[in-house]
Amino acid sequence: MVLCGCHVLYDALNFLARRVSNRFWQPAIPPDRSAHRKINDSLYMLYDFASSNGAYEDPTVDIIFFHGLQVLDYHNAYWKTWTSKAQADNGADQIDICWPEKWLGPDLGDARIFSVTYDSVLLRGRSVGKQDVLAIGDNFVADIILNASGIGPKVGQNCPVILVGHSLGGIMIKRFISSARRRKAELEEGQSRREVERFLNNVKGTFFYSTPHHGANLASWATKIPDANSEVLDLLLVLSKQTEGLNEAFRCWRQEANVGSYNICEALPTCKLGLNVGMVVEEASSRCDGDGFSKVQADHFTVCKPPSKVDNRYEALRGFIEEYAGVDETRRPDAASMLQSEAGAQSPFRARAATMSTQKRPTFKRTRKT
Repeated sequence: MVLCGCHVLYDALNFLARRVSNRFWQPAIPPDRSAHRKINDSLYMLYDFASSNGAYEDPTVDIIFFHGLQVLDYHNAYWKTWTSKAQADNGADQIDICWPEKWLGPDLGDARIFSVTYDSVLLRGRSVGKQDVLAIGDNFVADIILNASGIGPKVGQNCPVILVGHSLGGIMIKRFISSARRRKAELEEGQSRREVERFLNNVKGTFFYSTPHHGANLASWATKIPDANSEVLDLLLVLSKQTEGLNEAFRCWRQEANVGSYNICEALPTCKLGLNVGMVVEEASSRCDGDGFSKVQADHFTVCKPPSKVDNRYEALRGFIEEYAGVDETRRPDAASMLQSEAGAQSPFRARAATMSTQKRPTFKRTRKT
């Protein structure tokens, strides 16, 4: 069974490698991809609110997206992971939408949205698949917290922070938090230490799309592939000591810091390149110390690609951010329509959430210290 699965995965990966240059396998480039601003080697800005005179102001929330495992190349994963097929304005065509940029940012108003890039390649190459996980976590601390410049207020210094991860990206969020806590303990009292401490204090929520908190069976098959990247695969193995250690440290920190957490899991098997890979992340692995959980009718790759704003994959995240980051609806561009009227009518978002079925509606059990 294991050997059979390994051969299936191996064939799929090699077939993908042969076809990677074919446009059929490449998502269309968003027309405004040039608007994605590279901040440094680890961080891109996808969306930044701006006042009419271009002056920097404090955002209401900083949201950071973490992509997952990539097969051959990771450089475009920071936007491709979060790109959906959505209906065009003409109602007939489908277009590629980087939804955190086009939907989430404008919907939240004065928000900044970032996306990280890191070497998460499965198959080692001449220049990829060679960086160790601890170094990646340290790079995140340096590039996200300490060295992100030219963007106005530094990330997470003057506003709440929400961290969003898909698959391996969720585990890398935990690696990032662990590295930040260690860096804070190592630094002497000063500006850098205060910036790391302030960032950690401002993290209010973590949102996971099909993250294998307790490993994935496919990872054990992938380790048998020649030139497989053992650094990242070790994080994805069932009963991985490294990941279980991150889980426990994250659980303790989350409880101490009163940080919210929500998990969305795939409900459909993944079929890639004509091969039925099966369930990549099982429900049991996707559940981990969260305040809420839901399953969606999507496979492992589409679980983080909502086709519309009314899809639960989008609604759940937006509602989570509004709840845990305390987004002030009066600062949103559609504030007039979102606020309750003098007669006490519900805002469209709250009314829509109230009419969603019990199975689909995201629920958040906010924990508070007593």
